[in-house]
Amino acid sequence: MVAKTEFELRVGALWRTSYNKDSDLNDDASIHQEILAFDPGRMFSFRTVKPPKGFPFPAAIANTWTVVYFEPIDAGQTRITIRMLGYAEDAESQKMRSFFERGNKATLDSFVRKLEGTTPGGTLK
Repeated sequence: MVAKTEFELRVGALWRTSYNKDSDLNDDASIHQEILAFDPGRMFSFRTVKPPKGFPFPAAIANTWTVVYFEPIDAGQTRITIRMLGYAEDAESQKMRSFFERGNKATLDSFVRKLEGTTPGGTLK
């Protein structure tokens, strides 16, 4: 869902991403998330500790975190639920909420399209 990433699944580790495949993952365009918690195969939680340069909601992002839930439906399907928490009532936080509602929907729609190109066992066609 990003062009480049580096990830170590452990509490406190950084998850570094970029939408630019040529990024060194430490440049101004990179995003750094801190892994807060995980329950393998069930839940994953993180928070943004470095948004990309020019991100329009720097104060609001510092107060939020995301939890991703994985719920098996049957042998070939998993429901993924994403909750971004910590929004406040101020204008910046509410504008950021709208920004992520649109952006996260587009990201998840893209993810679903990618998964539709997989075989029942999950291998890409």
